[in-house]
Parts: sequence; C-alpha cells; structure tokens
Amino acid sequence: MTDLIAELEQAQEGSRELDARVAVEWLYLDCTDEAYVKLPNQYDTEARRGDYWLVQRSGKQLKAAPHYTTNLQDALGLVPEGTYWAVRTTGDTFSALVVPEDQNHRPTYAATPALALTIAALRAWRDKEQEE
Repeated sequence: MTDLIAELEQAQEGSRELDARVAVEWLYLDCTDEAYVKLPNQYDTEARRGDYWLVQRSGKQLKAAPHYTTNLQDALGLVPEGTYWAVRTTGDTFSALVVPEDQNHRPTYAATPALALTIAALRAWRDKEQEE
C-alpha cells in the first residue's frame, strides 16, 4: 500500500486507473479472494470504454471501481468508521486528515481534495493494520 500512497501523492489529478488500484488495495483489506485490475476491451459487453473494472480471480465479480480519486463522496467511503476527518484548501493546495479521535496525525497534501482524502484514508488503514 505504501507504493500506491506514494504514487497518489505525486499525481496531478485523479484517474480511473488510480481508482481501480485503490479499490484493489481496499478489497485486500476486506476479502480473501485475490482481485486484480482489468481494462475493458471491445469484447467486454458490460463495460463502458475507458472504465477500469475490478475482477475477482474466481470470476464471481465484475464491477466498476468507485471514483475515489476524483469524487469526494467516493473517497469518503474509504474513511474508517469512528475516525475524525477533514478536507481543506489553502489557495491551490488541498489537504486532508483522517485520524482516530484520540490520536494526532499530520495532514496529507495533494493536487485535488479527493486525492488528499483518498491518501489520508489509506494511510489511516495502513496505520491501523500496523498497530494490529
């Protein structure tokens, strides 16, 4: 997850490829079935061209990744329950913070509000996993 966070921090804007990669990381937290990212081709009748999809290796699931890196509502879905979160702007800079209420963390800075919140949420999950 650390490599993905670093890539998100360098991104100048969100993208469907980044959305799919975030969703795969998210699935690894919630399921045992391996997941991978698939770019639809002309033979994928259910997919819209240009969308990235999540597919479980068992073939049981085919769905579009949420727009984590471009939509604040979707990024908010990554925030762990029971945590404090905030998104703010200062000029052209956006920052986000996702922390348990009893802890203090530094804000995350990114090119867009959705990217900042996505990065902050992934860091919170990573930190939570490392504590366990």
